[in-house]
Amino acid sequence: METRFKVQGKDNEIKILQDEKEIQQLSIRQKNTLNYVLFGGAAALLVILVLGLPKLQKTAKSCNYSALQNLKPSNN
Repeated sequence: METRFKVQGKDNEIKILQDEKEIQQLSIRQKNTLNYVLFGGAAALLVILVLGLPKLQKTAKSCNYSALQNLKPSNN
């Protein structure tokens, strides 16, 4: 009888440890997924900035040129 309780206790302990291990694995997987999403988003933003920066600079230069033209006195 005592042996049966010891075995059941060990079985319960094994089940609890297995459940804890599964929870840890799921937590690690969730953190990894979050890291991938964050790094992917940062990489996408970097690519967008690198590809869009020349156009932004060109637009800024043309706006500055237009603003300077408006400041020059006209020769009427």
